[in-house]
Amino acid sequence: MEKNITIVDIAKKTGLSVATVSRALNGHPSVKEETRKKVEDTAEKFGYQVNYLARSLGTSSGNMIGMLIPDIRTPFYGRIFSVCEQRALKRGYVLALCNSFNSLKLETHFYKQLLAQHACGIVQIGGSLDRQMIPPQLYSQIKSTAEKIPVITSVPVKNTDCRCIYVDNTRSMRTLLEYLIGLGHRRIAFVGGRSDVWSTMEKRRTYSEVLKERGIAHEIICEGSYGKEDGYFAVKSLLRRGEDFTAVIAITDTCAMGVIQALSENGLQCGKDISVVSFDNTYIAEMLEPELTSVSTDYEILGEMIVDTMIDMIEKKETKDIYDVPLMFSVRRSCERV
Repeated sequence: MEKNITIVDIAKKTGLSVATVSRALNGHPSVKEETRKKVEDTAEKFGYQVNYLARSLGTSSGNMIGMLIPDIRTPFYGRIFSVCEQRALKRGYVLALCNSFNSLKLETHFYKQLLAQHACGIVQIGGSLDRQMIPPQLYSQIKSTAEKIPVITSVPVKNTDCRCIYVDNTRSMRTLLEYLIGLGHRRIAFVGGRSDVWSTMEKRRTYSEVLKERGIAHEIICEGSYGKEDGYFAVKSLLRRGEDFTAVIAITDTCAMGVIQALSENGLQCGKDISVVSFDNTYIAEMLEPELTSVSTDYEILGEMIVDTMIDMIEKKETKDIYDVPLMFSVRRSCERV
């Protein structure tokens, strides 16, 4: 399949820097006429077309990386995009947000659109990638795109040229459970998350494994989704049926907001009567009262890994999948020793 031509390719063919090629294609006055003509002739020869939309926005598509995320309104994805954008700008690239709102149709559309706009790489985090099986139409689009430009995904996509930068859900769950068990908790509820989402299923599997290893027979799992209302109704349900628990693991910080509200409405105090922990470690964890113990990947390091790997792929340097992103575990006031 024919490769999509980027300004990196033009730079290599002309022996000029990427920055010089970008300025030449965007009509910058500092570029000599001889250099501009050399760049434009090479671009025409190899079928490169200037993205006039990107030009009107003051950037070049040759240094544009597309990033697909499910929902920028979610603190977790908002934080990931923010750190990646900062890193990309520092490295001389622009990160274009493609917000799919969890729509498979939009995800496949964005791949086609970014190719048409001559993006030099695409990153996809979550969304349909997080299903137990990647939908065939998305898999096909990722595979064909990765044959033209670099693609990074948040889960392994077999038999493609993609690179994977993977957050270890198993290690995160073990971290939370070992902490709670170390405080003496034996009846620990895990609330929120859907059974068709791979990352949630990894966490549930680890939850069961750790309890079994520690000789704790009783599992308390409440399925839902990832929002505040899911944590709220899960805890209300547990209390209504008389379930005995001393700690709650919420699937997200947002879900934990609902957990704490439900406890409060039933006369139970988070951090005193019931300990609460969660995943994601976003700004929400620090805003709650009491502040929430939470675990996540180290966002800053993750952002560097994603962007630096992408740029290495663009520049045809050797790269590898990454499975060892460091964790960030913040112990706050939402837990009490039994």
